[in-house]
Amino acid sequence: MTKPTPHCRISLIFAEEAPIAVILRRGPSKWVEMIKWHTQEDRFEHGQWFNGRIYSERCGLSPDGTLLVYFAAKYGTRKRNPEYSDTYTVVSKPPFFTALAMWPQGHTWGGGGKFIDNKTLRLAYAGGGYTVTPHSGKTNLYMAPIGKHHPNHPPGPLNIEFNLEDYDPDKKFRDDLNAYPGCEWSGKDQSGRGIFVRSGVLYAISKDGEELELNDFNADAPMEMSSPEWAKVW
Repeated sequence: MTKPTPHCRISLIFAEEAPIAVILRRGPSKWVEMIKWHTQEDRFEHGQWFNGRIYSERCGLSPDGTLLVYFAAKYGTRKRNPEYSDTYTVVSKPPFFTALAMWPQGHTWGGGGKFIDNKTLRLAYAGGGYTVTPHSGKTNLYMAPIGKHHPNHPPGPLNIEFNLEDYDPDKKFRDDLNAYPGCEWSGKDQSGRGIFVRSGVLYAISKDGEELELNDFNADAPMEMSSPEWAKVW
């Protein structure tokens, strides 16, 4: 008996003040694709793939949707290039993973953050380590002391703060009830339109209550993609 092909996994990260969202598509194992979703017109920009792990719950978009902070693990990086680390926090321009700012870490205690406004980023690091409770409420998170940013990837025009209170990148958009059968995530976009994810497919709810398929991401496959020049500079 042939086993069914596993569907991809989808995480959504929304901008609070612009009709922009980032989709992190996971699968096959250890591969993540970044997609920029223009929610007002349902246009999708397929971007780079990352061979490693992106901790979606530790990500955040700037309110205008132009910058993404993410926490990643790519084990073996330090062995190949001692100037970098196996885990790190990065700021990039969606839909590309290319680092503008980077804080090398080397462990998973803390990392990532969220934007307070378009110019202020609050990181999950501290002057002294302590615990906070993330949105799941199930585990405490230890935030390690902040390290230096990578010399080739300074924070540029951003104001950097520390002591992030919690992680909750989709709090204002997520519906905890999961009202649609078989869905892995449900909520609304910036316009208040109902949306949900089921088996690697993104759906919207029409004014008549019908399920509308917006995009099926299951067929996407890892590929090489170079960053354009605009994604490499502030």
